[in-house]
Amino acid sequence: MADAGLTAETILYWLDEAEVPASGFTRELDIATLTTHPAAAPKSGDGFINFVHALERLETALPQDRVLVTDGGRFMTEVWCRISAPDPASFVSTVNFGAIGLGLQEAVGAGLAAPDRPVVLFTGDGGFMMGGINEFNTAVRLGLDLIVIVANDSAYGAEHIQFIDRKMDPGLTEFNWPSFAGIAKSLGGDGVEVHSEAELETALAALKTRKGPFLIELRLDPNDVPRMRI
Repeated sequence: MADAGLTAETILYWLDEAEVPASGFTRELDIATLTTHPAAAPKSGDGFINFVHALERLETALPQDRVLVTDGGRFMTEVWCRISAPDPASFVSTVNFGAIGLGLQEAVGAGLAAPDRPVVLFTGDGGFMMGGINEFNTAVRLGLDLIVIVANDSAYGAEHIQFIDRKMDPGLTEFNWPSFAGIAKSLGGDGVEVHSEAELETALAALKTRKGPFLIELRLDPNDVPRMRI
C-alpha cells in the first residue's frame, strides 16, 4: 500500500517536470456554464410528454428545500443534469450496487431521516415495478412527504437503446404496465398521469395541495428519451 501523501507529492513532482500547467480548483469553475444544458422543444399531441421539457418545469416547480433521490436507469443522468439539490447531503443516488429498483426504499429512509423536508424521488418504470409499489404503501403508512416522479417509457430503457443501436426489434424490452398513478391512489396516496403539457401543469398545480405521498407519472416515448450521459 502506498503512502497517500508521498504518492501525491510524487505525482505533483512529475507533473511539474513535464511542465503540465495546473488546471485550477473546483471552486474556480464556471458553475453557470457547467450547469447549462440544451433546452428541448415541448412535445405534445401524440400521448407523450417530452422528458427534458418536463424536467425543466419540475426543476422550478418542485419544493426547493428538497431531498433529491434517484433510482437507476437510462433516465437518471438527465435528472442529475437538470434537477438540483440544495446541497450535497441532500442528494441520494441509489446506484452504488449497479442495480435498479432501490430508489423508493432509500427515499423512505431519507424521509425518516429528514421528516421536516419533502423528499423527491425520480425513478423509472422498470425500477418502480421491481420495488416501488410495495414501498409506496410504506410511505403512505408512515405519512411521509414524498413526491415520486416515474419516468415511464414502458420499457427497460438501457436495454431498449441497445436493441435500437443494433438494428434489432426492441419489443422484448417493452412492457404494457398498469397505470402507476392509479396504483398510487389504490395504495392510499395520490397520482396523476401526464401525457401532455397541459396535464403536466395540472400535476404541478396539484403538488401544492398534496397531503401525503404523491406520484407523477410521465408518459414518455421510449424513442424520445435522451441517451445516458457517460
